[in-house]
Amino acid sequence: EISGEVYVPRSSALSTDVKYGTVTLEEMAGSVDLFGVSNSLTLRKCSSVRRVENDYGTTRIDGCGGALQLKGSSSKVNVSDFSGSVEIDADYSTVSVLRATGDVTVTDQSGKITVYDVGGAATLDANYSVITLTHVKGAVGIRSSSGTLRLRDVGAADVQSDYSTIEITGVTGAGGKRLAVRSQ
Repeated sequence: EISGEVYVPRSSALSTDVKYGTVTLEEMAGSVDLFGVSNSLTLRKCSSVRRVENDYGTTRIDGCGGALQLKGSSSKVNVSDFSGSVEIDADYSTVSVLRATGDVTVTDQSGKITVYDVGGAATLDANYSVITLTHVKGAVGIRSSSGTLRLRDVGAADVQSDYSTIEITGVTGAGGKRLAVRSQ
């Protein structure tokens, strides 16, 4: 086992490849790219988070910003208070996005997805998943089958979900769009 601390100037770009470790980054202003497997990752107040890959690990991103692209199979992902867009590809994972200013895109299979308070649109492609979306200002687009979907207080909704339980309340009609549901 190796442990230690690495100090990096806050404005410098950081790219790492760590496996089976614990990484905590705070107040980084340079671009951040983290790659690895089975890590415990925590990012706080980093303003330019770009790419994170962490299969079989736990990723927590709090109070950060940028254009996040995150991948992580069989993972636990928590993103909160994010300034910018969030794109997550995380099959068999538990995904939580709370308070994001930009668009949110999530791809997950056989997972649990919670999205709350999004300033932009939300797009989800998630078969066999439990999906909860609340307070999405923009339009919501969901493709799913054999899932459970709960949408509350969204700008608009376009749902294609076969063999699913669907509950939708509070569609505001943002951008002149309303509600479209296709299901078997």
